[in-house]
Amino acid sequence: MRGKVLTQAAVSGGVSSHVPLIAGESFCWPVFSGEQLTTELCLDRPLTAPVSVGTVAGVAVFRLNGTEIGRVPLVAGRTVPPRLASALNSLKLELNG
Repeated sequence: MRGKVLTQAAVSGGVSSHVPLIAGESFCWPVFSGEQLTTELCLDRPLTAPVSVGTVAGVAVFRLNGTEIGRVPLVAGRTVPPRLASALNSLKLELNG
C-alpha cells in the first residue's frame, strides 16, 4: 500500500485547500471470504500551511472483523506553501512580538 493516495486532508492558510495523504509504509494482510477489512483514517491535528511533503499527518488503522490488525502513518503527498497574505501576517506578528 506504500505510495497509494488514500484521501486528502484540509489545509488552512495554504495556496491549496487540501493535500493528498499517502501511506508512509506498506501493509499486507490476507483476507478470506466472509471476513470484513475496514480502514479508518485518523488525523493527528488540523493542518495549517506550510505543510512539507512527507509530514506525518495521522494514521490509517486497519481492522479485520472489528479487531485492529495494523496501522501505517499517513504523510503529506506534496508541499503546500502558505498564501502570501498568511505568510505576511505571520511575519508581522513575529516582528511586533
